[in-house]
Amino acid sequence: MLFASCLAQAQNPLSVADITIPQNGQSELTIRYEFPAEGLYTGYSLSITLPEGISLVQNDKGKYVYTLGECHEDTHQMTANYDERDGKYKFGCLSLESDPLTGMSGVLLTLPVTTDGSNAVGEVLQATLQDANFGKLDGQTDFFTDVVTFTITIGEPDDGRLKFDENATKLPSYTAGEKADVTMKRTIKGGEWSTLVLPFNLTKANATAAFGIDVQFAKFAGFEVDYGEDEENVTPLGIIINLTSYTIPTRGNMAGGTPVLIKTSKDIEEIKLDGVTLTDGVKDVEVSDEYKTPGMLTGTLVKSTIPADGLFISGNEFWYSTGKTAVKAFRCWFELGAVLDKETDFGARVMLNFVKDESTGISEMENGKSDNGKYYDLQGRRVAKPGKGLFVKDGKKVIIK
Repeated sequence: MLFASCLAQAQNPLSVADITIPQNGQSELTIRYEFPAEGLYTGYSLSITLPEGISLVQNDKGKYVYTLGECHEDTHQMTANYDERDGKYKFGCLSLESDPLTGMSGVLLTLPVTTDGSNAVGEVLQATLQDANFGKLDGQTDFFTDVVTFTITIGEPDDGRLKFDENATKLPSYTAGEKADVTMKRTIKGGEWSTLVLPFNLTKANATAAFGIDVQFAKFAGFEVDYGEDEENVTPLGIIINLTSYTIPTRGNMAGGTPVLIKTSKDIEEIKLDGVTLTDGVKDVEVSDEYKTPGMLTGTLVKSTIPADGLFISGNEFWYSTGKTAVKAFRCWFELGAVLDKETDFGARVMLNFVKDESTGISEMENGKSDNGKYYDLQGRRVAKPGKGLFVKDGKKVIIK
């Protein structure tokens, strides 16, 4: 036992979700906590019993692999071992400086588990977490006697493909520069411009196989800010984002980590590609407008949060992030030094403009509202009574003669 002072029975704050493990692969156990108050405990101990054929993953030095949740401070230290006498994996965590665990709920521990292949596909096995013992700051101890039971289901054998998921908060383990067969969950709405950034190089053949023969790509080429007659005004009347259509060269590739826009003719839910070259990181595209206003197209390879005033596309419309706006993996957003007044409705807007190869693009109000038949000039300003010339109406360029 980690702590040896007075014991008191209490409701178990721990839970473990049921999991499925491929017959020849591995998965992760996630232990969550729900404390009655924050900062009550400085450390804990617990043990886990796994069924035959299932074991915790060890590294190349024979040490058990684990990931501490965000409730731990830098001073918390973990010990992990397997006790052959009772068949339990035992964990003990404490802080040498008596720092408390932070937060009232979240992930306590993540433990990768693997199979030896001896269990049949579809078999449902029972596992338990027990002996949870949390130490209090005041020297007392709550000993949680409830046993947490969870199931481990043996799934179909792993096909050996590297799996990427737009809902994941971390990437699977891989080495940049290596080749791999990949499966990626990335939903794209057909007929609309979306954003894309990939963790691998994309050849022309890959693009056709994944997204269709008529897939279109575009790169960020710059932007223009309209301040009206008063260029000193800190709030622009409109922003035009310039793009250039991009075709992947026949004997080359689009480098992994490149933020681009993409349009497909059909809905995409999952792609499978063989022998792609893996990369890591995102290569930001940075530009400045004529007023030296900075601009950038960036993205993320994991589920993340868009910074405040980050400009993103959703439902073929532009939106600003509140700073707490969640974004799934493999997507991009613009960070422009010029930001429209989001509280006004006098025609301030963000437009996409194709500099080459395409004469039109999406053109919607920055707050997601449609034009409703209103006219705007090419700088995004509302025109009450348009005369002759080129204007924008309902997201399309029109000529009035």
